[in-house]
Amino acid sequence: MLRGSLKESEGLLMDFESEKKPGIWMPFMRFPLDLIFISANKKVVDVKENVRPISFDARTWRIYMPKEKCRWVLEINAGGIRKTGTKTGDILSF
Repeated sequence: MLRGSLKESEGLLMDFESEKKPGIWMPFMRFPLDLIFISANKKVVDVKENVRPISFDARTWRIYMPKEKCRWVLEINAGGIRKTGTKTGDILSF
């Protein structure tokens, strides 16, 4: 939140410590992101591309939830999913 940008190789990995369906929203963000939802066995269970920041206009308020439970959510620059070819079913290493 409140950052002006991310470097191409940066991201935020959120660990929810157990599998659940977290709701992600974009208050106080200044640029769009891609979201990668990752299961406990590091499988990509869902992706959301070009998630836009919300504004004071309630019509822009949206909560993004994965189709399946996940343990981690990785937020990266918008376009990162397309650039890396990341897709549902991929197994990640971290």
